[in-house]
Amino acid sequence: MKIIFLKTTFLLCLVVVTFQATYALQATDTPQTHLNVNDERIHDEFDPIQKYLIPDKTSGSILWDQYDTDGSNGLSHGHVGALGAQRDLLDDFVIPIGQSWTIGGISSLNLWNVGDPGLGTDFSLQFLTDNGGTPGSVIATATTVSYSETATGRTFFGRDEFEIEYLFEPIVLPEGTYWIRAHVIGPENCFWLTREDISGSEAWVDYQDHSGLQSTTDQFDSPYDLAFQLLGEAEEDVLPVPLSNWALYLGVLLMIGFVVIRLHRII
Repeated sequence: MKIIFLKTTFLLCLVVVTFQATYALQATDTPQTHLNVNDERIHDEFDPIQKYLIPDKTSGSILWDQYDTDGSNGLSHGHVGALGAQRDLLDDFVIPIGQSWTIGGISSLNLWNVGDPGLGTDFSLQFLTDNGGTPGSVIATATTVSYSETATGRTFFGRDEFEIEYLFEPIVLPEGTYWIRAHVIGPENCFWLTREDISGSEAWVDYQDHSGLQSTTDQFDSPYDLAFQLLGEAEEDVLPVPLSNWALYLGVLLMIGFVVIRLHRII
């Protein structure tokens, strides 16, 4: 009888401790900043057979392409209403010499923390100058035209992947290096999928609840690029003819004129 009483007491204590631990975790848990610390990956290695087949874009050509994710991680982004603090993600892109871009859209690969694709309502996007390989000052803020989420059919970290397509009033930028600064508007924590193949500078984060603006290396001990595309149209700049060229052309014309006059006198 005593043994049964001890066993029963032990089981009751175990149940109470388990309940308290679970409650404490839920009560003190803050939104994750990234994925691979607390979550096991679904894919130990990225399967190229599962490469996302990119649908036709509704806002022009793909100007800048940092697809596809390699499934290595996902970085948190969102607004104050969902996270208690604004979390922005930043990454750089380059407009080639001799071109200007009319940018009207951005696509990115993401995961909601708990919910299914379709939770988001809008997107915040700014364009910044480059400051020696780091984010500079804001030069343009996007004005929303439309926002949509489309499930890709893939799963990472036990969550369904989706593509955001955010269209906005066109923004024209000349050649040079720039940065995007963005976060989703939605009801919970969202993770922007990354890749470890870096183009230019690594991505940066600006987390109000985690010391503000920092590179991903400083934040997570590993550099990442965000999986995103910029959409729009590229134009080749018409370069003015240098003054020295005009002088050369004038000189050639004068020489031709001189030769014609000489020939006319001889005849």
